[in-house]
Amino acid sequence: MNAYAREKSLSQVAAIIVTYQPNAILLARVLERLSEQVAKIYLIDNTPNTQLEGIVWLEKKWLTQFTAPIAFYPQGKNLGVAKAQNIGIEQAFADHMQDLIFFDQDSSPPKNLSTQLLEARGQLEARGVKVGMIGPTILDEKSHEYSPIIQADLFWVRGYPVDLLATQPIATEYIISSGSLISFLGFRRFTIPFTRSISLINPFIRVISTGEVQALTTTPVRSGFSTRTKPAYASGCSAGGM
Repeated sequence: MNAYAREKSLSQVAAIIVTYQPNAILLARVLERLSEQVAKIYLIDNTPNTQLEGIVWLEKKWLTQFTAPIAFYPQGKNLGVAKAQNIGIEQAFADHMQDLIFFDQDSSPPKNLSTQLLEARGQLEARGVKVGMIGPTILDEKSHEYSPIIQADLFWVRGYPVDLLATQPIATEYIISSGSLISFLGFRRFTIPFTRSISLINPFIRVISTGEVQALTTTPVRSGFSTRTKPAYASGCSAGGM
């Protein structure tokens, strides 16, 4: 991907972050890291009472320190992750964003994560693979253990160790939502009709295979207590929570 194509692609990527009683330092970290690699950030806060919780700092003025435009949606109550994500999804698509990347409030993505995910997906699609969702795997910062690659069939679900020497995205049945990237076309293919009831639910996004693929990539991303690495992609088709 040349510099012009990369810049154009990133101009159509939006980040969606759901917060609940966030830590100011960790939230600032993810917002700062994302500001250089997405066109806009949609921040949906589920904290019931920010004054009571001592989170009075989380307001529009505080968010102006970051370079990316941030659309802030304080809910004043805990809607749950899925419903809050849907608010961001709906707003982003109304703003004509073409790709969405999801993050937890304590994530710490590397500077080139969005670019690497877009490039990995592009390489797969160039080979004729229909990619449902693509995202990194996780390295837990406390245990220093990698999340396994999940494979499933009708009657079983198994986890396999991550191949740290792999140079290509790895097909998987599940992708953790934080760090995952999905396109507007992917939503239309996998969740038609798109309504408020369509939900992405932490900690996993499941794509039921129908000939398309979910993938993991190899980009390290720190997420509060974890670091993501190795992209994975999901090919399949309807998205649901686990």
